[in-house]
Amino acid sequence: MNVKINEIRSATPDEWLSIWNKCPYSTIYHSELWADIWSKYTEGWYQKSPLIVSFSDGKKSLLPFSRQMSHRGSMDIFVSSPLGKYGGWLSDDVIGREHVNLLKNLLSKDLGYLYWYTNPFDEQVTLNKADIKEVYYTNAANLETGFDMVFGNWSSSSKRAFRKAQKSGVLVKIADTEMEWYEYYKVYEDAIRRWGERTLILYKWSLFQELYKRQSSQIKLWLSYSDNGRILAGAIVGYSNTHAMYLY
Repeated sequence: MNVKINEIRSATPDEWLSIWNKCPYSTIYHSELWADIWSKYTEGWYQKSPLIVSFSDGKKSLLPFSRQMSHRGSMDIFVSSPLGKYGGWLSDDVIGREHVNLLKNLLSKDLGYLYWYTNPFDEQVTLNKADIKEVYYTNAANLETGFDMVFGNWSSSSKRAFRKAQKSGVLVKIADTEMEWYEYYKVYEDAIRRWGERTLILYKWSLFQELYKRQSSQIKLWLSYSDNGRILAGAIVGYSNTHAMYLY
């Protein structure tokens, strides 16, 4: 069957959420939530611009893109996900080689200037050899096997650190209040100061506050406390149906 693109149009918020929820390789970086947070944090420098691509066989894909303000002040640069995170298409249909080739051509030729970081969890990108200009690496751990199997693959030093934390009474919990988020931000600032010149970018408290204000199950702040109630460390994690991503 010779598949063609029938239509390209703007996606509605409901379409974005529905496809993102059903797509097995979606991540927090493909969500409207992520795009909206960065639009707010950058005061409109990123603008949500999702597209629906409909095919002649009735299938469709979502391009969860944003537009980035150019230095000339016009809105003419697409990004596959704000802040250089990986993106690309999503679909709640099973799409094949013909669909992928059409999407690749659309992304590489018809959308103008585009920053596209491919999604490592989308097997179609690998199988159909997307044009890759530079190679970056993503570290991922398969958690489907359960904690015992994952723990068994840890290094000896990591296992010792885990057992030491248990013996020391370290408590791990999800942050509930804005004050906990702010206290973690101060820990983050301390870490930035220790990194010194190695620091590539410093995020403001307003970003962490924006993440907290969403009160979303897609974003959680995990904190570890000492036995005297001091925050030792933390991690902001973004969730989709099948993936958990460390954010900050």
